[in-house]
Amino acid sequence: MKINEITKELDKYLTEEERNSIDPRAMVEMATIVTDRKGQHLIKNISTNPDSTRNWYEEEYFKVYDNLSVSSAKKISRIKFRNPEYIIHTDSNWELNSKEKKDLIKFLSEPNKKVPYVKNNWEYAILMFNQEAYQDEENMEDLVITIKEQSEMDENNPRKYYLPIDLPMPDYTKL
Repeated sequence: MKINEITKELDKYLTEEERNSIDPRAMVEMATIVTDRKGQHLIKNISTNPDSTRNWYEEEYFKVYDNLSVSSAKKISRIKFRNPEYIIHTDSNWELNSKEKKDLIKFLSEPNKKVPYVKNNWEYAILMFNQEAYQDEENMEDLVITIKEQSEMDENNPRKYYLPIDLPMPDYTKL
């Protein structure tokens, strides 16, 4: 759903004062990367919901939930993309055990068929983070950038700070 569609939908339910106090971008700043609807994983949901107004460079992370429903999750873990570290947060700091860490790696390594230019859930997670963080909904292919392409970019190019699609997955067993 595009931001203007969300704004129209909000118009139906909110007063003018309420509507003016809400940034509609916040309503779309969450992307589910993968869910375990078949009950094959210890981890049930992997999502990303970065705030598009924040500078994320080198602090990018995704969330892992113990439930398919984000609102029903009892445990949440925030894990960095670039290295095997947790992000400490106030509402939940689930530290994965060794089985859950292996399951996370397996889940992220599985093939992803949602988008033709990504190979697995790890690359899809990168793509979704970039889309949500940088609010580029028009052309997702512009969000696909390699480490080599980034290294050749000018410092003023905002794409220089996207997560590169070929970023190696860290060894999350070391969380």
